Amino acid sequence: MNKSPWTLAAIRTASGRQRGETALEQSSASLADVIRADILRNGVDPARKHFVGVYGGNEPDAALLQLPIVGCFRGTDPFILRTLDWLRAELGAGPFLRRYRMDDGVGGPEGGFILCGFWLAEALALANRIQEAEDVFVAHAEASNHLGLLAEEIHPLTREQLGNFPQAFSHLGLISAAARIDRALRLRDEGQSEPPHLLEPEPPSIE
Repeated sequence: MNKSPWTLAAIRTASGRQRGETALEQSSASLADVIRADILRNGVDPARKHFVGVYGGNEPDAALLQLPIVGCFRGTDPFILRTLDWLRAELGAGPFLRRYRMDDGVGGPEGGFILCGFWLAEALALANRIQEAEDVFVAHAEASNHLGLLAEEIHPLTREQLGNFPQAFSHLGLISAAARIDRALRLRDEGQSEPPHLLEPEPPSIE
């Protein structure tokens, strides 16, 4: 599976830190800083209110939810918060979220993409909007069938499962979102204000 440059940089940084390889950690962190600066320079809308799916465009893409999840930007940063609200307004249907609006050549109407819904739950938890994160998570988890299996997509009105079934990515998203929300709840109950990071580093704030 292809990985974005930022994801690779974050993985290398974490790997170097865990193994005590200072040179690898430092070089990867430098690459991450370059990518972050490039996104801030080219990956925002003309009014500089939120991030966009494609450089030079203004199309929403649920993959933007990965920006706080992989530790590229802080989940509470105003750019991220505005991006979250923009994505829900443009792609949302209740608690569910389509991937994008562009024509991908597949044809037919697209339902809520379940993996993207779990990304949304994670991003909301990182934004300290824990109740919203729980609501989105529960809606997607309850969309599973009697065996607890999830498809690729879901019809936002009928809750019919659509697309590939069962879909492994949907279940991986469920696991990651569950871990994220669980950590957010434990930190809140312990009176701690730190973000619910899992393995990703704490990113610097946007100046």
